[in-house]
Amino acid sequence: MANRTAPLTPALTRVALSIEEAAAVLGLSARTVYRLVWSGDLVALRSGRRVLIEPGAITDFLGSLAQATRSA
Repeated sequence: MANRTAPLTPALTRVALSIEEAAAVLGLSARTVYRLVWSGDLVALRSGRRVLIEPGAITDFLGSLAQATRSA
């Protein structure tokens, strides 16, 4: 009988990340990500007290960094 394992991809894809998760993706501290959100450099959503970041916002932020690097 074949050994069945769980699929490699989850059934439900995350549409928003917490500050801590976004920090891990970016390789930054959570405090730095909070600062980026407060400054408006990284777009975030609020749900009550919770701050959520869409993966597209991270892509946009990285794109703006790349653009700034090229123009400097």
